Amino acid sequence: MSRKSRNNPKGSGYGLVSSGGEPVPLKGVSIDIGIRGAAVLTTVSQRFRNDEQSPIEALYSFPLEENSSVCGFEVEIGARRIKGRVEEREKAFEIYDEAMKKGDSAFLLDQNRPDIFSVSVGRLLPGEEAVVRITYTGRTERFDKGFRLRVPTTISPRYIPPEKAAGMDPAELDAILPPVAVGGVPYGLSLAVDIVAGSAIRTVSCPSFPIRVSIQGEKAQVGLAVREPQLDQDFVLEVELAEPGKAGAAVCRDGSALAMMLRFRPVLPAAAKEPRDVVFIVDRSGSMSGESFEEARSALLLCLKSLEEGDRFNVVGFGSGMEEMFPSPVPYNQENLDRAVAVAAGWNADLGGTEILTPLKAVLDKAAEERMLEVLLLTDGEVGNEADVIELARRNGSKARVFTFGIGRGASGTLVRGVAKATGGTAEFILPGERIEPKVMRQMARLSAPFSTDARLDWGGLEPTLAVPEELPAFCTGDEIDVLCRIPRLESTVVKIVGADGSTIAECPVDAALEVADDRTIALLLAREYISSIEMNGLSGGSAQTARKRKTVESLILSTALEYGLVSSMTSYVAVEEREGEDGKGEVGLRRVPVALTRGWGGTSSGFRIPGIVPLFAMSRGVLLKPVGKKSAECRSAMPAMSTVAFDDGGYDQVPESKPSAGPDHFMELVGLQLADGSWKLGGDLAALAGVDDLEALKAGIPECLREDEVLATLLALFLLHRDFAGRADEWALIAGKALKWLAGRGVPKPPDPSADIELADWLKSV
Repeated sequence: MSRKSRNNPKGSGYGLVSSGGEPVPLKGVSIDIGIRGAAVLTTVSQRFRNDEQSPIEALYSFPLEENSSVCGFEVEIGARRIKGRVEEREKAFEIYDEAMKKGDSAFLLDQNRPDIFSVSVGRLLPGEEAVVRITYTGRTERFDKGFRLRVPTTISPRYIPPEKAAGMDPAELDAILPPVAVGGVPYGLSLAVDIVAGSAIRTVSCPSFPIRVSIQGEKAQVGLAVREPQLDQDFVLEVELAEPGKAGAAVCRDGSALAMMLRFRPVLPAAAKEPRDVVFIVDRSGSMSGESFEEARSALLLCLKSLEEGDRFNVVGFGSGMEEMFPSPVPYNQENLDRAVAVAAGWNADLGGTEILTPLKAVLDKAAEERMLEVLLLTDGEVGNEADVIELARRNGSKARVFTFGIGRGASGTLVRGVAKATGGTAEFILPGERIEPKVMRQMARLSAPFSTDARLDWGGLEPTLAVPEELPAFCTGDEIDVLCRIPRLESTVVKIVGADGSTIAECPVDAALEVADDRTIALLLAREYISSIEMNGLSGGSAQTARKRKTVESLILSTALEYGLVSSMTSYVAVEEREGEDGKGEVGLRRVPVALTRGWGGTSSGFRIPGIVPLFAMSRGVLLKPVGKKSAECRSAMPAMSTVAFDDGGYDQVPESKPSAGPDHFMELVGLQLADGSWKLGGDLAALAGVDDLEALKAGIPECLREDEVLATLLALFLLHRDFAGRADEWALIAGKALKWLAGRGVPKPPDPSADIELADWLKSV
């Protein structure tokens, strides 16, 4: 596909109309993404056309990654290009409204939430087309073998507590709860990604859409392998690198100064494990019904199996109300584990709305002073009071860390990442159909890993005039820490993360000869992160002191956003096309563009119904699109499992499977058989997994000290983990660690890792 066609998205031609009978004015969305190392530059193009007989005003709410640095806005009408400018938010609205009154065309880009934006296309004339282009910068996320990119495509219906909704501006409610298209939307998605990774690329995969991939060393190009799929789930891209995880610095110009990104990989010294309380808070609201809740249940089971004796735990389910498995955290033993697993097996997503504040506050209020409290929150985060939830977490960050799992195809990044970031935790996203084991094990490993709450930066002679974060958050071994800063000049040095005792935890070398990029990506990221830090620390809470400082803080946000040309809570983009003669006459009809219902939301299979658990505020905005052509949007909605087809030139397609997938993965079955103390019981299920027909014959051929049923069973399980899941050792490291600890307590030495070709009986003899 040519660049021209990607930037001018074509309509699907399905000709769907809203329930009111008007054509939907949005005809296509295209997304062009450039990844350079950790930095991402994205252009979203939205093509609007007026197929009616009189002028219209189109209003479209859409998602971006939270805290995206929106730095460009232009509109193309025929051969004319109108470049937008950033203005104070209220002034931008005034300019827009005044232009509409004069009969001109006006265009407005506004931030409703850190991850929800709205574009207004005012006075689009009959037969006229306008392509709105929005440019923003961001960053990739690290995962164990490379990096991950998440691009949201639709706004899931959000639950807003009634008391919160009562005090909200109706215009704000309208923006964050756009009309939901039941049955699919008439506009499709085109997407292209250009990657320069800085290290050789091994694989590129996407669990949500079929893709076409071409790889050449450290470069790759990615496109969709189907034409214009529905915008009904996140686009997720995972890139595996040959050399992941390098620390390093990147720099670009920032006026007369320089903006720099420093990336650290901290390693903390081993420390004795402290007693801990682990509380799982599981979202059982209606929006989690179906595949999302099944993913949450599987994640919970794997988390529970990864706890250790000496821990205490509890599980809390919530919706409109909350249910606790135990009145308070209980010791981790087989009896309590069995009860938790049995109770969770009977749970469903049937507790109503997503009232997340109450259970989170209840859990945090019960934190025991003598123990570290670790909270694991499993939710889709689809709420409208995310700022209140994040503020609650921030206030309690000194006594608890919250680790989050964003579950589903359209989880709220603002809430899922915001709560974790506010407490020194981390976030993982689980898309239905993805393997959950790596994500769960990463989180559980973080709970057990040494962590630091009092480290600081040693700048090594550099003199930053601004740094974000100003103070390092809590982190553990294996985390990735990015620091953005502004410096007057480059110097060769080593910037260090230093512990409270003066020891070096991580280093990032800086070379005076480092290439200075001409683009402003890092500078824009720095400005956006700075604004976000001000909004979190300066505008949160309700104290008198905060009220007195609010005006100063707002002025600082405004000046920074205007200087860098960024959309923020206080600034918007506006553009005006002056009309002459008869063009500006006639009434303007408002057309609200519907968004696709997130696939699988609330248990739906193909998006053809909104269940009764949708909040009243979203229900009033639901619409049914009616096809007037031969095809319906259902044709582009279903997404089967995917397989890979390779080409001779090194490229490949990740496409829908044309044949049945491989046999079942027994990993979760094997893990599910492990007991709380780390051992396994010897029985038919385990023997069948190991392919052992005669257990007595096996016992007769091994040393007597290994013939005890639990010892032999535990060794069998370890053998299976190495034999069948050798490439997934990071997923079962905690499981195996518990087993080895139990064996050591029985006087059994640590067995050697089995080679790929060794037989079970021979390996047991070598123990």
